Order: sequence, then structure tokens, then C-alpha cells
Amino acid sequence: SRLRVYGLHYAGFALLAMPYTIIAAWAPVLFQRVHGYTPPEAGLNLGAVLLVASPLGVLAGGFLADRLQQRGQRDAALRVGIGTALVLLPASLAATLATDATLAIVLFAPFVFCASLSLAMPPAALQVVTPGPLRAQVSAIWLLVLNLITGLVGALGVGLLNDFLFASDAAIGKSMALLCAVSLPLSALLLWRALPAFRAAAAEQAAA
Repeated sequence: SRLRVYGLHYAGFALLAMPYTIIAAWAPVLFQRVHGYTPPEAGLNLGAVLLVASPLGVLAGGFLADRLQQRGQRDAALRVGIGTALVLLPASLAATLATDATLAIVLFAPFVFCASLSLAMPPAALQVVTPGPLRAQVSAIWLLVLNLITGLVGALGVGLLNDFLFASDAAIGKSMALLCAVSLPLSALLLWRALPAFRAAAAEQAAA
């Protein structure tokens, strides 16, 4: 009865998580191939960015969702997801297409921050529309879908684009940017389409 809610949730949030997977899998390669970093330099600089920007993004996303929830918006987690997709798109393109090495690492800070805003939203949203006895099963399915989409489409997709579309080791940033440019608008659209069904399911669950 809630297939639309779960289907749009799973697909929308999985696509939204793709940029973070791309960062984890391909950012070190980008900085080595395009910007001339050594592996230790790439690890140190990217590690520092992730250490600071990612936790701040997760906390900021949770804060925004709580504020919206306090205002009576049961679909707060989805709204944060949609907003994340909108701000993450320009941040991802700016970071992956930058040509200056110093500017690129600076731009990766907002990229990582924005990519982290929605990381806590999918499980939070599932709690709102799922009966207690089914939450573990629903969450397990979510993790399965998340890993399949981000692993197969995200991590693998960048490599395939780089090899077969751009055919250049130096084009890794373009491959990352293209995948973000496709996944993020689609994610926002799917989560937006989920809003009415999600609100109805949340109201039904609250009354149960």
C-alpha cells in the first residue's frame, strides 16, 4: 500500500547519495591525475576536508530537519533532501571542474559539506512512515538499494564514462561532474514526487 512512498524514497535518496560515493571513490584519483598531487598529499588534504566538512554537513542537515519537523512538516526529511540536491549540484560541478589545484581543494569543502547534508535523512524518513515491526526490514532493503545504486552507478559509472565517453585519464573530473549533473536533478524530482504520498503515509502512521 506504500509502494510509491518507498520506491520514490529509495531511488531518490540513493541518487542523492551518489556524489558522496563519487567523492570517496574518485576524488583521490582526480587530485592525482588532474592536479598533480602525490598519493600522500591527496590523502592528507582530502582527509582533512572530509574530517571537518562531513560531520558539519550531517549535523546541519539534522538541525534543518528538526526545525522543519517542529513547524509541523512531517515530510521534513524529504524537504531537506530536495534542498540538498539543489545546492549540491553547483557545488559538485565547481569542485570537479576546477582547473587550479588550490582552488579545487578549497571548493571540495562545500562539496563535501553539501553532500553530507542529507546522509541522515533516509533512515529518519523511514521511521515516520513505517510501522515498528517492519522498520528493520524496510531499513535493510534501503541499505541494499543504496549500495547497489551508489556502487554500480556511482563508483562504476565514473570509470565507464571516463574510459568510453571521454577516453582520457585527465577527464576524470568531467566524468564525476556529468554523473552528478544527471543524478542530482533526478533525485530532486523523485523526492518531490514522493511528497504527497509521504505526507499521507505519515499521517496514517501517526494515527495508527
